[in-house]
Amino acid sequence: MTVAFIANAPPCIEPIVRVRRDGDLLRFVEPCPTCGRKHVHGVGDGGKNGWHGHRVAHCPRRDPCGYWLIEEGAALPREPTP
Repeated sequence: MTVAFIANAPPCIEPIVRVRRDGDLLRFVEPCPTCGRKHVHGVGDGGKNGWHGHRVAHCPRRDPCGYWLIEEGAALPREPTP
């Protein structure tokens, strides 16, 4: 793996996007945080506990950070308690 750092680049904020499973597809429940459209992604490895991992945006204006996909109704991770 190659890792590159870009000087003066803003930090990535990778939102969590809710999706609905439709066979082998994951359909956005909410609009894309990058372009406002509803995209479709492949299921990939099938997800674990409703989490389908990180995806790169397929928007015309690509967001280099992407987003995380979670099925509708799946639990979000909890903040660790001190």
